[in-house]
Amino acid sequence: MRLSPRIAGLQAARLTARALLYYAIGLWAFSAVRIVAATFFALKDTRTPMIMAAVSILANIVLGIVLMRPLDLGGLALATSLASVLNLGLLVHALRKKLGSLGWRRIAQSACKTLGSAAIMGTVVWAVARLLIPTEEGKFTELVAGLVVCVMIGLIVFGACSYIVKSPEFANVVAEVKKGIGKK
Repeated sequence: MRLSPRIAGLQAARLTARALLYYAIGLWAFSAVRIVAATFFALKDTRTPMIMAAVSILANIVLGIVLMRPLDLGGLALATSLASVLNLGLLVHALRKKLGSLGWRRIAQSACKTLGSAAIMGTVVWAVARLLIPTEEGKFTELVAGLVVCVMIGLIVFGACSYIVKSPEFANVVAEVKKGIGKK
């Protein structure tokens, strides 16, 4: 049975959205691995990140095989996310053994502020998207316009929340933007 192009397109969009959802679960870990691995490189230790990456690749393969059956393509994406979390955990554990305390209290406070701001932003963007983005038969221009408005609202809400909770990272971004504006 052959699907109409519209139905096939919707099905492809759903599969893509599902995979992106599972990839998004591990995006934070993937990003943090880059930072932690760079710390090892700065300490002239390339062996530890290589070993941890090899363990994570093996875990990714095993998890991919296990999760693909119940979650289809989403299982492969989830396996990659979980392997990134494992890689980060192994690297942080090794770094802590090497350097001692890593200042977890400040890291946790910052993460909580960012997570709270992101949760509020996500809720607001979700509500706005339900109003502005057409779900069926909408014109492409309406979809793009709704998407642009949602992104802008997301930036404003996240920025406002970060300002209210006094996020040090937000203060750093504002300072860098001010420096860049001052150069012109």
